[in-house]
Amino acid sequence: MEKLARGCYGPHLTIDAYGCNPEKLADLGLVYTWLKDLPAKLGMEVLFPPYCHDYVNVNPAESGVTGIVGLTTSHASIHTYPHMHCEDDAGQIGIAFVDVFSCRPFDVDLVVSDFRATFGGEDIRVTVVERGERFPHRREPLLSLPRCERELVLA
Repeated sequence: MEKLARGCYGPHLTIDAYGCNPEKLADLGLVYTWLKDLPAKLGMEVLFPPYCHDYVNVNPAESGVTGIVGLTTSHASIHTYPHMHCEDDAGQIGIAFVDVFSCRPFDVDLVVSDFRATFGGEDIRVTVVERGERFPHRREPLLSLPRCERELVLA
């Protein structure tokens, strides 16, 4: 699939992964590192570093790690359910949802293979949607940036 052709605003990749390694999905440090390293692998610039949270629910099956990294071109995020079983197979645990959205083309296959190498996954379902059909494709370049003075206001 590699880099998608530019025809809209940009590609939005979603991964629904089942049968992943539960220990890896529960590892806050591993999830953080995966999000931290992914932008460089895709040639993207980080807007803000990963924020990850180890979510503990009263129902342990619904606990997991959630994380997001901001990109200058949008974001990448992950939600893990290390101990959740599949609807149709109670013996298969380890579910994760990933999305990467960007206004620039990126290597979808690299994201999928990197996810699989890091977290495993017996059943990985990939969807790519080209978003922004009506977003202007040709935009005039900004000739000069207006000078803005900003004042920090603390409430």
